[in-house]
Amino acid sequence: MSTPRQPAAAASPAAGTAASPAPAARPAARRPVGARQPGGWRRRGGMKWTVRLGTLAVFFLAWQLYASHVSALLLVPPSAIATEFAHMVSTGQLGSAVADSLEVLFMGFGIALLVGVPLGLVWARYKVVDWAIQPFVSALFSTPLIAVVPLYVLWFGYGLVAKVAIVGSFAFFP
Repeated sequence: MSTPRQPAAAASPAAGTAASPAPAARPAARRPVGARQPGGWRRRGGMKWTVRLGTLAVFFLAWQLYASHVSALLLVPPSAIATEFAHMVSTGQLGSAVADSLEVLFMGFGIALLVGVPLGLVWARYKVVDWAIQPFVSALFSTPLIAVVPLYVLWFGYGLVAKVAIVGSFAFFP
């Protein structure tokens, strides 16, 4: 029978020290549940994007199929939207529509800023102003702003003034 072989450090102890036993092997650290495996990030990242793109494809396919059975006044199919988008880009109408929308956005936000900041400063500085304004603000906060839009259309019409008033009030009363 052969005897088990001892490690070299244990066979020849250093002068004046006793041979210390070899340290016990540490158990492998366990990964938390759901932790990433080394080297597997490419595979999982690809699978994540495959699932996302597949979900979008199923969504648009279902939308297209359902919209083909419903009136176009209720639900427009995504193919018609894509066709119109390409037409607007090719004719240059999209740029002018975006410019018109940005004009309304900046005018409405600017008016809300010019009215809201000074009013907020005065409101915070003087308690009497707070007492006077608070009931009206509480009443307006309890009213959904989208319910006021038909009133703006009645008061200002369908033009630029109504659009700026709507955007301004949405920015003024968040």
